[in-house]
Amino acid sequence: MANTPALQKRFIDQSYESKLSQLELYLNLSKQYLQALYYSPADKQFVGFEEYYLGDNESWSLALDPIRLAVQEFSGDFKRVQLCLSTPIYTHIPTVLFIESVAENYLLLNHKVPVKSSEVKSNEVSSLQLTVAYEFPFLIENVFQAHFNLSGIHHESVALLEYFSAKKKREKNEVYLHVQYHHFHLVQFNENGLVFYNRFEYSTVEDFMYYLLYAFEQLKIDRESVNLLVFGELEEESSVYKMLYKYVRKLNIEKRPKSINESQVLSQLGESHFFNLFNQYLCES
Repeated sequence: MANTPALQKRFIDQSYESKLSQLELYLNLSKQYLQALYYSPADKQFVGFEEYYLGDNESWSLALDPIRLAVQEFSGDFKRVQLCLSTPIYTHIPTVLFIESVAENYLLLNHKVPVKSSEVKSNEVSSLQLTVAYEFPFLIENVFQAHFNLSGIHHESVALLEYFSAKKKREKNEVYLHVQYHHFHLVQFNENGLVFYNRFEYSTVEDFMYYLLYAFEQLKIDRESVNLLVFGELEEESSVYKMLYKYVRKLNIEKRPKSINESQVLSQLGESHFFNLFNQYLCES
């Protein structure tokens, strides 16, 4: 029997409830969650948020039915709909070396790709002259295209890297940690550009710390001097934060950019939460 998606959060500015056709919808999809952000281009502000839990799915095939049911909860009548896919099956290639016709081959260097059930898509991170190639299961894409007629599809790394690379002032020894429910991203730059980007899956605090400290060791990052900027689903009261604080001295939870205008109803969300979803406007359609 298919999992029924569970609505976890819903905050909508009621003055826009009858104006959905005037709004843009930004979606973030993983095997476990579907998150949605409503944006008013006329008023240049975000006006609503929803989150559905899809179940502890280990594959896209198990997630298909709850995704279909969750999508049916939305009106199909939006001005524009953009989807961000959260998947560990991806790789980055310098754009100058990227050839679209052999995109699948780049993935096969590092991953076992179910090519019969997935399409290999690609997006450019223009600020870094990188292209990301990633899997997108056909059946999942069909669900969204049939309901919304998507305006754009992007891998989760695009908005993250565009935002971090655009920072005008970068402190010495600055490293970015983007935390989500079941995985985190670690990103490092130097004066020449991107040094490191990777995604790590975790289930426990111990998993989280093991992968983070191992990456620090391999990158020769000094835990005493690194300035670790944390984004995403992390609170100071959480067990992950408390453990982080034991090992990393300079630790800062970053709020969403002030340039992002939000309706008052979204003040109910944590100020650092769903960082990548709010930054999807950086992605090119």
